[in-house]
Amino acid sequence: MMPSDNLRPLTYALNGSPDAGETALVAVAPPAFAQAAWERLAANVAREPSLTPFPAETLRERWEQGHAALLLQDHEIAAYVSLAPVFSEATRQELASVLGVSGGHVPPIKVYESLTGWTAPALRKRNVSLHLRQPLLARFDRPECLFIGFTAGLGASPVLAKLGWQVMPWSQIAYVGSIIENSTVDCESGTPRGWHVHGLTPYDGPPIRSFGEPGHDWGSHCYFWISNAEVALALDRRLAAITGGDVCRWRGIWGQVVESVLLDGGWVPIVLDG
Repeated sequence: MMPSDNLRPLTYALNGSPDAGETALVAVAPPAFAQAAWERLAANVAREPSLTPFPAETLRERWEQGHAALLLQDHEIAAYVSLAPVFSEATRQELASVLGVSGGHVPPIKVYESLTGWTAPALRKRNVSLHLRQPLLARFDRPECLFIGFTAGLGASPVLAKLGWQVMPWSQIAYVGSIIENSTVDCESGTPRGWHVHGLTPYDGPPIRSFGEPGHDWGSHCYFWISNAEVALALDRRLAAITGGDVCRWRGIWGQVVESVLLDGGWVPIVLDG
């Protein structure tokens, strides 16, 4: 089922020569893709070590629901970006239930995770991902909205910096960061469910507001990029307050919410393995 008109799938084509240095895009009508096209996209994403792998069905559903934008080239998906609503009305309701409080105690802020920024190799370093993300983010951007992105090493850091986002030190947003990085989900088997990232520790230095800051070794850490520091810090304080300032308790509570609400939608948390 297609969403309402304001959330129709975002689909673009190249506007001009594909050999141009800076790639401009033009909106086109969303086509009916064969399942094989989504399978190829899922395989391409899975081959990228810095991207969370997702099933073809999840990638397709995000686009159909208006939470993704893609570039169409020669009847193939040549680039794809998406968002996942992680702190939403559904998760806030479940959080209130787990905490045993009314919904008014849970912050009304909406949090979206930036996901799956994949571009075909021939089109990289031409701002395709940036041009796809801008209309997708604009679709959901509100004063009470926060976008958060995780990068393992360099990843999409150059694009997120161009969007005006910044890296926050982990210790300042441990509650907000735990919304997407959580090792408490479905642990009965002994292995937390999620996308496991090995050998990287969360960056906890000064905020990074520019990708070009000199002397920084991007490959040694993972990073939490946020679109609005004021909103992120306010949400972090609220989450700390409703869980008694106990971040471990918060992570366990949020893990229950993830299991109840988000896993069925194809979303998984990031799990940091030492």
